[in-house]
Amino acid sequence: MLFLMFIFFVFNIQCTFQASISRSHRICVPENAKNACLQMVSEGTKQNVHMICIIGRDRLDCLEKINQHNADFSFSEPEDMFVASNIDNKAYLILKEIRSKDESEVEFRYKGVAVIRNDFLHIKDINSLKGLKSCHTGIGRSVGYKVPLTKLIKMKVLGPLSDTSISPRENELKALSNFFSKACLVGKWAPDDATNRRLKSQYSNLCALCEHPDICDYPDVNSGYEGALNCLTKGRGDIAWTKTMYVEKYFGLKGNQLNNPERYSYLCPNGTKIPLDYSPCVWAARPWPGFIADSSLSDVKEIRDEISRLNKLGEALSSEWYTLVLQLSNKTVTVDNANSLHPYEYLSKAKFYDVIGRNVVAPRRAVRWCVTTDVAHSKCKNLKLAAFSRDIRPEFDCIQEVSLEKCLQTIRDGGADIITVDATDAIRSTNLYNAKTIAAERYYKNITDLYAVAVVKKSSTFQSFKDLQGKRSCHTPDSKAAGWVAPVFTLLQLKLIEKENCDYTKAFTEFFSGGSCLARMPEDSVGYVKLTSVCGEKSGNGFEDYKGPLKCLTSDVGDVAFVSHVNVLKSIDDGRISENEVELLCPSGIRAPVNQYETCNLNKIPPKLIITNNQKSDVELDELRNALLAISNLYGLKPELFKLFGKYKKHNNVLFSNTAIGVKLVEDLSSQINEDFKNMLDAVNYCEAKDALSSKVPLNVILNK
Repeated sequence: MLFLMFIFFVFNIQCTFQASISRSHRICVPENAKNACLQMVSEGTKQNVHMICIIGRDRLDCLEKINQHNADFSFSEPEDMFVASNIDNKAYLILKEIRSKDESEVEFRYKGVAVIRNDFLHIKDINSLKGLKSCHTGIGRSVGYKVPLTKLIKMKVLGPLSDTSISPRENELKALSNFFSKACLVGKWAPDDATNRRLKSQYSNLCALCEHPDICDYPDVNSGYEGALNCLTKGRGDIAWTKTMYVEKYFGLKGNQLNNPERYSYLCPNGTKIPLDYSPCVWAARPWPGFIADSSLSDVKEIRDEISRLNKLGEALSSEWYTLVLQLSNKTVTVDNANSLHPYEYLSKAKFYDVIGRNVVAPRRAVRWCVTTDVAHSKCKNLKLAAFSRDIRPEFDCIQEVSLEKCLQTIRDGGADIITVDATDAIRSTNLYNAKTIAAERYYKNITDLYAVAVVKKSSTFQSFKDLQGKRSCHTPDSKAAGWVAPVFTLLQLKLIEKENCDYTKAFTEFFSGGSCLARMPEDSVGYVKLTSVCGEKSGNGFEDYKGPLKCLTSDVGDVAFVSHVNVLKSIDDGRISENEVELLCPSGIRAPVNQYETCNLNKIPPKLIITNNQKSDVELDELRNALLAISNLYGLKPELFKLFGKYKKHNNVLFSNTAIGVKLVEDLSSQINEDFKNMLDAVNYCEAKDALSSKVPLNVILNK
């Protein structure tokens, strides 16, 4: 009996041991790193490293998956760690750091310091800096802008920053301009060129020490880490904000001394000064990036060891995954974070948490995005977290209402600021809700001129719109212009339907008596049954997004698809349809290849537009525009940080159209409504106006309002 118990005990120990060494750890990577991750898993298995790739939309989604125990760890920069601390700080720990090989023993990636001229004997405390000439690395940069700004504000040296008549960025610039007599602060002070020029003109003393004060932008010999020191020693500056590595290099502290280091000192946050050849006093340090993990994991050491083995393997093979998945290079190395700190503690140790979380303007303002669904509210909240961590100010906020109408009312009444709408709704909201258009979507391949087109299968026999009578139609669900107004207009122009008491729905559905699919129509809409009759269950059946109408067409559910031409181009490039599979049906009675959309189309149509309240001040409009440009520029270029465009949690057209890749600023609605579109609306008399515009006001009056 004892022998059997012993065997059972040994068997359990062996099974437990085997289970522990064979557990595959789950690394979460953004979508753009999926293939590289799978390659890593394949190559790692040969070295007894067992990984599973969990694919997230972006880094923020990976953090959510770790929090929900659906992934074990992921790459993370300090800004991502800040986001994690705001999701659930205790749910995460910093597993390993990614350090440079030549500084593998250094605690922080770099340390922000202030270097001051020794001839300022009157400097007794930080307040005594007022009136000095200040040298910075560049606007928006960590040690040369964010660190001094954050810390000086915290010390109550700069400020107040409570002028609600100007933007958060301008509050910061105004405070620096009033405190320092001159400075060199190069870079783009605002995403919008006009705002950038205005600010540099208004606070020109912040450019006075630059090599090119009139330009105040890169390249400039007095900018950057070394340039700030050049500004100090050769450009008549009094204090420079930079990092320790460049101080040591610039003054030759670890070799032949250069640039007279004895004339300068480190200025400490408490107002004291330390010689440059002493250990520096640090204002704040930027932490290393690394890997963030689920704090509930019991096999942390094993994951650390596997990452180290992948580090060596990736460097030896020079594999794509080495850089794309692990964010490593031949100049970096992974180092265990022995203390397993939570994100907040990790950032605070470097005095960097408040640098990322800087939000100094009081009272605080936000760009309030009005949404109508839970999924849009979820994406908006994620955008709020992600954008704030990346220094986009003012921050975003989210207001949820039950319908578009309620959102338009809330924006009119000052309870929200922006929403994305179709051009027809932009016209309606301009008239009924005193709205103003401030931005427009940019599309796939940077397309801004859209065309409504009719697409048929190449194998079909249709030669004219008349041939479509009695057939089945598929429509873009999120564009009233391309998916509805344009085909109605075309049928009217060709006299295939009659304008009878403005009941276009009845005339249209009688023409397409075989049925239609206009997915996602509200069930109480006029014509709902006939206009969704071929969609399938619950007015969807996979036809809800930009490629839905073409899927409806190519799967033989419908005979013609009414879409914007960008939908066709993207679907072809995505491999969802073949260019040889479809053609355009022209109103002139011929067919044409899909690349001839400029001559074979139903009409030119505006992009989706972002609107706000027409009562906003110029400063408020400036804030909204620059915040929108900032997220467009950042996340359009780096979707792995936050995927602003495209599907969200399997839902389409959330905050933006799926096909959007960015936004462009516009002055007003009239700049987006071209003559062709105006003529189309006038032809339909916006008799559709009774439904879509709920107004009999002439279109030219609305556009010139």
